Amino acid sequence: MSALITVILPVFLVLGFGYLARWKLGFTDAAVDGLMKFAQSFGIPVLLFRALSTLELGEYFTAPLMISFYSGALAGFALAPFAPSSIALVPLAFGLVIGVLAALLPLERIAAALPILAGLMGLAVVTAALEGHGFAEIGLLIRTGIFFAANMTLAVAAGVIRWVSERWPGEVTRIGGRIAASWVAAILVL
Repeated sequence: MSALITVILPVFLVLGFGYLARWKLGFTDAAVDGLMKFAQSFGIPVLLFRALSTLELGEYFTAPLMISFYSGALAGFALAPFAPSSIALVPLAFGLVIGVLAALLPLERIAAALPILAGLMGLAVVTAALEGHGFAEIGLLIRTGIFFAANMTLAVAAGVIRWVSERWPGEVTRIGGRIAASWVAAILVL
């Protein structure tokens, strides 16, 4: 319960501070726009760079998962030109299913299926991201950028989830981390 409070309480404190800044300090729309521009152009990229620079994936690296994810993602590049626009819903539904399975079942029961799930998720995410675009329609550099952006998003999410779970170990953190990881994979479509 204390982990839940220490995770959620700062969010509500920030919301309360924002409300007070607007109400009592007269924080204007121009100030909000400036703060948003700073956060999106400088603050968030610096935090992401810091998180990536201290990320150690060595102990969590598993070759079968990486090979299956990248195989699925490369297959997604080939299938994307033929995919209908409704493919965007597939990673979202798939993320929900993986999140529910990960939250309800112990890792030992789903460990054997993880390489298959990783390959299917890689296929779904890349196919949905590039759906309907022909091979020559999107340049190789843009396709490569999408591929690397998807991987960076997963790496940052893994680092954040690891940091939170080490800081606040417990059942709530474990379930929340698993659900967040599955949804990060689904959000890659956006």
